[in-house]
Amino acid sequence: MAIDLWRAFDVRVSNHNFEYTMRQIRWPWGGYRDLILCLLWPTVSLAQEGRPIMQYLASDSVAWQHIKKEQIQQLLQESQAELEKINSQKQGLAVKTLSRSLRVNLRESLRDASATPIAPLQQSETEIGPSGRTNKASTNEFSLQNKELSLLDEREERMKTQIAALNQALSLQAKALEVQKLYQNNLYLGGGAVVFFLTLLSVNLYRSNALKKKNNALLAQEKEKTESLLLNILPRPVAEELKTQGKAPVKYYERASVLFTDFKGFTTFAEKMSPTELVEELEKCFTGFDEIINRHGLEKIKTIGDAYMCVGGIPEANRHNPVDMVLAGLDILRFMEEKRAKRRQQGQEYWELRLGINSGELIAGVIGKSKFAYDVWGDTVNVASRMESSGEVGKVNISENTYRLVKDFFVCHYRGKINAKNKGEVDMYFVESIRPELSENGAGILPNARFRELLAVL
Repeated sequence: MAIDLWRAFDVRVSNHNFEYTMRQIRWPWGGYRDLILCLLWPTVSLAQEGRPIMQYLASDSVAWQHIKKEQIQQLLQESQAELEKINSQKQGLAVKTLSRSLRVNLRESLRDASATPIAPLQQSETEIGPSGRTNKASTNEFSLQNKELSLLDEREERMKTQIAALNQALSLQAKALEVQKLYQNNLYLGGGAVVFFLTLLSVNLYRSNALKKKNNALLAQEKEKTESLLLNILPRPVAEELKTQGKAPVKYYERASVLFTDFKGFTTFAEKMSPTELVEELEKCFTGFDEIINRHGLEKIKTIGDAYMCVGGIPEANRHNPVDMVLAGLDILRFMEEKRAKRRQQGQEYWELRLGINSGELIAGVIGKSKFAYDVWGDTVNVASRMESSGEVGKVNISENTYRLVKDFFVCHYRGKINAKNKGEVDMYFVESIRPELSENGAGILPNARFRELLAVL
């Protein structure tokens, strides 16, 4: 409602006189309080230019409050200058009136003192009459001077009232400026606090996200290590079953192939080597075996002392595992022969390897509740162990079952019936090489495209 009231009148500046008109509003205040209010709130304009200086000074910024204060100070200075001008005019008028009054009184005194007439002192007959009294023109002049003096007194009184109002307005504006500054400072403090807390929150969120990412990365790394360790112990399908179901049922496989290796004279060599050297050399050999069987898609089961055991056709069944196992056996023998050749060049002896393979049915899986180990069971495993112990160093010794499954791919030599522990006489064969027509360049070492075509149709 106050804003509507302020819009009801204007303050205009014209020749240092304040003219404010009330538009159909009766104000309960008197004097120049209206001027104070209109200086603080309404539109102020220059009458000469007819353009707005500032529209609605009711701004909350300190800058606007400073503008208000400067305007009030400017008006106050102009009012004080006007008051000084009025006082100067009054003083001039008073001096002029006093001078004229003294001259008239002097002439009257001189005339009364001497009975003789005295010629007028540079004064016309229109100024002093024969009787020594002021004539009509002099009386009118004194009357005009008195009126002018009265008007100056009124203007002086009005300017004093106006200056008092402006001083009051300036005081109010100073208080308003202090309040605005306090408000602005509080706003800055509040804004600073908000910015600080938002910054702190952002930093905490950033740190939390960074810590979360770091923890997730560590968890992923640990999970990867755990899975890698688990896959080093168990085949991937079995490990997945354990993770999802909590157990891995034992499975039956109709066709699988088992390979055993053993070092001849291991005990004798072990007596000549330190335990550390012995384990390091075994680790080199078994690491080479691991690479070979992985290349042929076989599954390592375990090592027992100097014995190495792996199986083909598990945990995912396939029909070409006997061929894969014989290929791996040939590669293992070549690997060991290369190591023995290097040792001979150094004038040292090296282990000799026996290797046996058997194919047939078996069961495989994880049993027990602690220290899980993937293992295989069945007579096929026992016969494969006998193939190794009944073999010769540097030869791949296979059973009759394996021979029937691989004879179309390899050159085999029949050994006859060989007495096997707890098995009696068993037909055994040495695998010499891949058939020339199925090998690269007929060398009998690497399978060629025809070999792979025949393998794919098994």
